[in-house]
Amino acid sequence: MAGTTDSGDAEQPKKKGLDLSIFLKHVAEVDTAIGKLYLFPLRDSDIRVFKALTASGAIKRFRDFLLLAPTGS
Repeated sequence: MAGTTDSGDAEQPKKKGLDLSIFLKHVAEVDTAIGKLYLFPLRDSDIRVFKALTASGAIKRFRDFLLLAPTGS
């Protein structure tokens, strides 16, 4: 048994590179009457779609945005 090591004690090397999981997480949770609402940061494409909407009322414009915004998939 000489020469065997316990792998639980060995320190794992850190991976180099960009951790994309920080961009995929929600930034806030809001409790509502129908459940939790998870808020994500705005993307450039979200802002372009919102600016292109022609509805004059704020509520109508926001509803149209939710229907037209890209989902990222």
